[in-house]
Amino acid sequence: MTKSTLHSIGEELKRARELKSLTVLQVQQKTKIHSSIITALEEGGSDETLSATYLKSFLKKYAEFLALDANRLAKSFAAVQQDVDTGKAILSVGSVPSQTHDLFSMFVSLVSTLLIVVALVFIVRFLVIKITGPKPQRAKAPAAAQETRSTKAKPETAHTYVPSVKMASSKAKNAPAPDLEAPRKVASAPLKVSQSTPSSLAPFTAELKVKARTLIKVKKDGVSLYERVLPKGSAEIFRCNSKLEIFTAKGEAIEIIVNGKSLGSPGRGVIRHVEVTAKGMKVKYATGIIKSAEVKSKAARTR
Repeated sequence: MTKSTLHSIGEELKRARELKSLTVLQVQQKTKIHSSIITALEEGGSDETLSATYLKSFLKKYAEFLALDANRLAKSFAAVQQDVDTGKAILSVGSVPSQTHDLFSMFVSLVSTLLIVVALVFIVRFLVIKITGPKPQRAKAPAAAQETRSTKAKPETAHTYVPSVKMASSKAKNAPAPDLEAPRKVASAPLKVSQSTPSSLAPFTAELKVKARTLIKVKKDGVSLYERVLPKGSAEIFRCNSKLEIFTAKGEAIEIIVNGKSLGSPGRGVIRHVEVTAKGMKVKYATGIIKSAEVKSKAARTR
């Protein structure tokens, strides 16, 4: 029922688009929805780079553009996602007993093997002693012989040789005695370490690394650059005068680097707004929570 519902939604979207004589690229230009997402919706599938909530919003926007009942299609899609989540939960719960049984059986077999090995070792050792007999013990030497050996082994006391000291010449006697005072300490002024903090409006270089395929929208110094799906392993470098703004569908899929210093990932899930400056980054989540991370200078780290 899940696949048939998704396919029926996709066929309805595709039929309405074809009746309006529109191509996928034309729909992308008018709705600002990426062509890969439009194709996934029409084929009854789902894009792995987007969450269910984000995909539902695209479906509703696409349906409104085609003059369809957007609320009905959104409710059908939500019901399908709920069935999928319930099925995954049932499968995960059902696999727990089998995994526990497998672990217990492996533990029992390991213990049995160890017991068998220990028993075989004891049996072999018993047979060897039975056949060869006990080892003969060495006879102890008399105490007098041991004392004689110890006295012979003692080294003779070495005489200490003290070398003779030559008399100093008359010139050495009349020479002034050296100054034995302790060296004076010279006070040195403490070194001042400048602790400069980068201004938030200073020019900087930002690097965006993509760890997993995701949709990203970028603005540099207030000018929109692009909105597209970036593949895994790609990297973008931006030279900004004041700030860089990023919108992403998966916060955990990207890493932000400012002037060679990594600020890490902005978070998880849909990130509506990430503002990057020379001082650090400020993140605004879909829930309204704001998070910030600053770039520490070298002087602050050495302090």
